[in-house]
Amino acid sequence: MDFERILQQWEAGRKQRSEPDRQRSQRYALEQWIDRYPPKSGEADPELGAGCNSAPRRQAGRTLAVEAELDLHGYTIEQAAGALEELIQRALRTGLRKVLVIHGKGKHSSDKAVLPEFVRSFLQAHSAVGEIGTPKRSEGGSGATWAIVRGYRSR
Repeated sequence: MDFERILQQWEAGRKQRSEPDRQRSQRYALEQWIDRYPPKSGEADPELGAGCNSAPRRQAGRTLAVEAELDLHGYTIEQAAGALEELIQRALRTGLRKVLVIHGKGKHSSDKAVLPEFVRSFLQAHSAVGEIGTPKRSEGGSGATWAIVRGYRSR
């Protein structure tokens, strides 16, 4: 057997193996990327439909009933952070899906309102929170923020 024919056979075998290997490596890269950057909206949930950012899923989250409330009027940012973490951990333990945080509009603050901005940024950054939003005016409007808790464990 001459070298050219050996090389041709080797390349022919390589081409046959390369497609599954390429798919496997692409799948591995995708899995690594998903592990590193998980979707913010949470995992697929039969209650909320499939697809992380689908409109029906977001609408379903908005229409869920609030299952727990936390009123932060008069709290400092440090106190609010502790209370928010407790609320999320309780939701995870007890299987709560939607929580409402009442922070007020800051009209009685000496400077600008700090709690509304802090609450929203805290909830957005938390790994157990999927989506957040402002409730209807009758439910607190801009003086409150709701959050969908993802990764809950039902017990």
